[in-house]
Amino acid sequence: MEKKREVTPPVKLGQKVELEITDLAYGGNGVAKYENFTIFVPLGLPGSKITASITEVKKNYAMANMNKILVESPHFVKPVCPLFPICGGCQWLHIDYAGQMKYKKKFIEYALKTHSGVDNPNLNEVIGYTEPLYYRDRAQYKPGVDKGVPVLGFYRANSHDVVKVNECFIVNKKINEIASIISAVLEKEKKKVTVYDEKTNDGYLRHVAIRVNSKGESLVAFVVTESIARDYIDEAAKELSEKVEGIKGIVLNMNKNKGNRVFGDSEKLIWGDNYIKEEINGIEFMLEADTFFQINTGMLSHMLSFVESHVKQGAKVLDLYGGTGALSLPLYKKASEITVVEINPHSIELFKKVLANNNITNAFAVAGDAETEASAIIKEKRPDVIILDPPRKGVHADVLKSVIENKIPEIIYISCNPMTFARDVKELKEHYELVETVPVDLFPQTYHVETMGYFKKLKE
Repeated sequence: MEKKREVTPPVKLGQKVELEITDLAYGGNGVAKYENFTIFVPLGLPGSKITASITEVKKNYAMANMNKILVESPHFVKPVCPLFPICGGCQWLHIDYAGQMKYKKKFIEYALKTHSGVDNPNLNEVIGYTEPLYYRDRAQYKPGVDKGVPVLGFYRANSHDVVKVNECFIVNKKINEIASIISAVLEKEKKKVTVYDEKTNDGYLRHVAIRVNSKGESLVAFVVTESIARDYIDEAAKELSEKVEGIKGIVLNMNKNKGNRVFGDSEKLIWGDNYIKEEINGIEFMLEADTFFQINTGMLSHMLSFVESHVKQGAKVLDLYGGTGALSLPLYKKASEITVVEINPHSIELFKKVLANNNITNAFAVAGDAETEASAIIKEKRPDVIILDPPRKGVHADVLKSVIENKIPEIIYISCNPMTFARDVKELKEHYELVETVPVDLFPQTYHVETMGYFKKLKE
């Protein structure tokens, strides 16, 4: 048998090349071809012509840094943030919003075409924002030190170095206001402030987490390594309680664990309450500092509409990656029974409080890991519809196997990763029809996109 001839890359490290960017890759890089060889260019935009220098060469592709723009892309807009692209929080502030929506849909199309084995995924247009700035209702600031002065910011792109951020253009303006007040106190008390170092495990202040609700009410958490509030924390709390309209609570969260996990397991109240409430479809949810919840209630309403439209009156619903039940509890008047599976005991406590506060009697929590408990729970509950909202790695193979073996009539799948969504579609396609696929732009100015899929059991 003749050996397959290896192709030698047509570029070398450090070589300068002229390129035309023709596409965007999932991850945000521009895509170009040089002698039919793929080259990825950070910040490259389709329709632009550039000169670039090769920075990395692999067998099947190369990376290049842009040197000069010869022809500007029609999708280019001037970034509103002076820190772009230094700060790693956004990758697409230089792309017009229509272009962002176009390429996010293309990501899903490509993933399904190449990995799902489904010819017609019934893909709708992307549901987007009217105003794609200042949309995040939650932010987790990382403290750092700049020339001896403690600062609040986010990680520099592709690093763990902190970039000072005076205003973030994708977080709620109330969050910017609160972060600015805290930053001023830290700078004023700079001699007392010690910032946590992940490498040495030394230092006191690890994170500052801020969340707001749709009413403009806010909750602030100082994540620290000791259970005692330092003087400057108390001072910041005093400033916030006096200056910020609608602030509801300030807490001290203790995290003594090594590594970059944000929150610890214990908390101490400094001022007010340790939660804020968010009303969704008539249900009041309790949100603590570490509660997982969608970062924008406007987009959550679109997701809930999708879920509700595919749940029949009187259906039994199983929410396998349930959290506090944000996607399933609003169905309580329509469903006959709702079961939420959640591994985090604290989330289950909050879930039960929400049930009590809202007089919901047909919803139940099951403590456990969906990946190991799915089979037993599905057999016991015999649901009419299963809601899957897994992490980026997608649905565990054992969960999909249990869904298929138990012949669940309908599946609603909410995905934050087009590639794992397509992979799971392939596993389901012999047993389920992908009736509808709807992209949702939860994270403008980034390459991330959410995919909502509705599956119906094929007749045997």
